Amino acid sequence: MFGKHNPDILCLLETKTSGNNADDICINLGYAKWARVEALGFSGGIWILWNEEFKIDILHSHPQFVHLQVERNMGRICILSVVYGSPSVHLRRRLWRSLNRSKLNIFAPWLVAGDFNAVVSNDETSSPDNSGHVRNSDFKTWIYEEELIDLGFSGQKFTWKRGKAESTFKGARLDRALCSFDWIEKFPNTKVSHLTTLYSDHCPVLIEIDKPRIFTQNPFKFQGAWPRHPKFLDAVREAWKQDETAWANKDSMTNKLKDWNRNTFGNIHHRKSRLLKRLDGIQNHIDQVNHSGILRLERKIRRELEEVLHQEEIMCVLCVTSWK
Repeated sequence: MFGKHNPDILCLLETKTSGNNADDICINLGYAKWARVEALGFSGGIWILWNEEFKIDILHSHPQFVHLQVERNMGRICILSVVYGSPSVHLRRRLWRSLNRSKLNIFAPWLVAGDFNAVVSNDETSSPDNSGHVRNSDFKTWIYEEELIDLGFSGQKFTWKRGKAESTFKGARLDRALCSFDWIEKFPNTKVSHLTTLYSDHCPVLIEIDKPRIFTQNPFKFQGAWPRHPKFLDAVREAWKQDETAWANKDSMTNKLKDWNRNTFGNIHHRKSRLLKRLDGIQNHIDQVNHSGILRLERKIRRELEEVLHQEEIMCVLCVTSWK
């Protein structure tokens, strides 16, 4: 998911990691800069990582949120608050009191996003009759007092799911993006998507503010898994012309391997895309029906997708940018 969308700003919640281990992970993620609220033991943690084209200042740090000023594109400034609300109602009330427009002196378009560990209505849970009134009431009051707008979403309804059987299944929309009125005026095309869940019990939330970037065509990539296929050497022998130089053979080899990958080996990206679409459809269906059969099917598709993602990790061992 991370590689597909390549976000300019990456926010990770409930990381449960701190210190040197957290530093090592942040370095490996490849961002220019980052800031963290450390986990307390194995609980909590908020990480924000960003590319160097952004100028980000940490305005306020709190155990349950990080408050940032974000500047990009010739001084265009906005305010971002990244939230991880405590599961404890008592501690979450401290969050509502602290994440306050006047206390934080918010002077620019404001986006508040993250895991609030609360819902605004019983309809946002898989068990509407069992939702706590306090869990909803305090959150709704805070949204009203701060004059925030829910940006809505596309994708599956529940951002958090737990339970492997119909009798134990629970789901809720605990993650969301809210904004101020002037955010809507300045960024009217902001889009929120609930992406496919894989490893976590929360689904990733993608917030797109500017229009999508246009990517150039990918160079030819040799896949590390190809030589393990029993018909790979046959494809090489068929394309390679003994009376030609290696440089002269490059175009015919490239075209042959592309066709062989598509028709025989099977394109890993396409397989991943099909599995992601299927898993996304199943997870959307679980919002309405969560019987044991559909939950078993979701676990099966997850395992298939994990295998494809493992193949993808070892896939590109050579990239020759001069090949077309």
